[in-house]
Amino acid sequence: MPGVDIVFDNGDFLWDIAAKYTMTLFSEAGEVMAIDLGGTMAALNEAIACQEAQG
Repeated sequence: MPGVDIVFDNGDFLWDIAAKYTMTLFSEAGEVMAIDLGGTMAALNEAIACQEAQG
């Protein structure tokens, strides 16, 4: 689903997703897709390190 945004207001939600291996999306008709989250935690940590390095 190109261009899909996930809006959340709790930072723990982002860390919870990063700690998972797969995120499965559903619609009223059932499962739409499963997204591989492998490497998500490493990418999030690298993004934070990059932001911290920029000051």
